[in-house]
Amino acid sequence: MIRTGLLLAVALGATALPADSGAISGSWDAGLTFNVQSASVTALDTRFTTVYRVGLFTAKGIAFLKFDRGALAFDSLELDCSFPIEGIEIESDLMFDPNAGSLIDLFDYWRATSAFDLLGVSFIHTLYLTLPQTASYQALVTQGKFGSIDFRGSVRFVMSNDCSFSFSEADLTLSASVCGLPVTGTIAFDCSGFDFLEFTLSDLPVPRLTAGGYGVFLDFDLKFELTEKALNPTIELKLPPIDCIRLYAELEAVPGPGIGGIGFYGIRIEDTIGHGIDFVSAISLDPLRNSVLTGQSDYFELFSLSGPLSSCCGDPGEWRLATYFQSNHTTLFDWGMTTFRFTTALSPGFSFSFETVVRSGTFGDPIVEFTIGWIARW
Repeated sequence: MIRTGLLLAVALGATALPADSGAISGSWDAGLTFNVQSASVTALDTRFTTVYRVGLFTAKGIAFLKFDRGALAFDSLELDCSFPIEGIEIESDLMFDPNAGSLIDLFDYWRATSAFDLLGVSFIHTLYLTLPQTASYQALVTQGKFGSIDFRGSVRFVMSNDCSFSFSEADLTLSASVCGLPVTGTIAFDCSGFDFLEFTLSDLPVPRLTAGGYGVFLDFDLKFELTEKALNPTIELKLPPIDCIRLYAELEAVPGPGIGGIGFYGIRIEDTIGHGIDFVSAISLDPLRNSVLTGQSDYFELFSLSGPLSSCCGDPGEWRLATYFQSNHTTLFDWGMTTFRFTTALSPGFSFSFETVVRSGTFGDPIVEFTIGWIARW
């Protein structure tokens, strides 16, 4: 079946090719990370991309290589193509794993999608083949609008051991606005029959606790299954921004549902201080929310500056300096990590980037690392 599908994709692609010759383009991007303490290369990732276009037909090859156990190894190879046929958009993605132990294991997966619109309704069909074959499937998704109601439906078939497809699951979702509030209903089936029926009502304002689209809101989720019915109300707090300051908070719910209080877990300040330079300061009051505020789970506080960088040609480059702090440690001011990165174009077809990371070493990471990267286009 895999071989038949590939031949079909090639044949369809050939019928879509016009007689004129096409254009070839491509790129090579890579990044190399060097550990100063060990004087060794700790990471090297590179990708080669070649694109061939002729008319509306596009073929692409992508090869990934990475540094593994002291050597540069072939990681993956991807072959893609896309083309239209009589209003149907067809895409094909074929992935190989060069590190596979046997010849048959070189094949990773093949995914073919076809999309078209009919009478205002969009249809997307997906065929996904992989190993083991029982992980392969076909899926059809439709979506559109009927008056003021949006609808989306899907049906999925999975492959069995005898290479035939059998029904797996299906669902239909309707969305509309009722009294100015978003309401959604979903009914789902599986191979055993009825699965569930679910209704959701969102953004119901709580009287005297909301104004101007901010405040306390209720969401209701009512779900029917074969053996039970469940109503799950949730409370959401939406805080308005104060100029460049944003507070992060959540409601502390009690059974009922009720509100036991408001818990603030962070504050973030973002502003432009002139000449296109952006300033960011963020503090997390909850260790579990560090990544939400600072983008790093190990650090609770962030100060950063970023701005544009002049380039020889094309779009301007950029630079960013950031310092992170960790809590309850013996370093000066609880300092944890500082990073500096810049990217700039050295020629119309070549961009260069550099990043240095200096850490306190508390978490066992390399103390000083340098990373250089580049993108060459042709």
